[in-house]
Amino acid sequence: MRAAVFKGADRPWAIESLPDPEPGVGEAVIKVGRCGVCGTDLNMTSGNGYDFPCGSVLGHEFCGEVVALGQDIRSLKIGDVVTAMPAAGCGHCDMCRIGMQVMCATPTHYMGGFGEYMRIAERASVKLPSALSLLDGALVEPLAVGLHGVSLARLKPNARVLVLGG
Repeated sequence: MRAAVFKGADRPWAIESLPDPEPGVGEAVIKVGRCGVCGTDLNMTSGNGYDFPCGSVLGHEFCGEVVALGQDIRSLKIGDVVTAMPAAGCGHCDMCRIGMQVMCATPTHYMGGFGEYMRIAERASVKLPSALSLLDGALVEPLAVGLHGVSLARLKPNARVLVLGG
């Protein structure tokens, strides 16, 4: 597969041919349909603080079509259009048991939306309704972040808010 590979801060990214990902137990592989560029991608490749390792294929605001299934998959099938959170929890800790997989102390991270294919965890995936396009599907993760912020702020319907930034 081809993928955009991070080569280091202040260095151009490279389009490289990489092996196609193989699904592990509880995982699927999707053909990426759309992937957004997040502020995290920009911040974590800037050289100002923690950066993703050189050689990383980033991209965590994605959606695509399931093309391969690993063992023990129960809810996904080939052809499903899905998105997934960029981290899957262990499934056993307190945070996972209350549905907060991204707060797990030992998550497995899933990046790779800047490639043609990527692995996802079934337990962190969501099938998209047919009314949503691939473009819509790539916006599910940023929407979830916004909804989480609204929840934390305990906003009520019709509340006035100020949004700063893009």
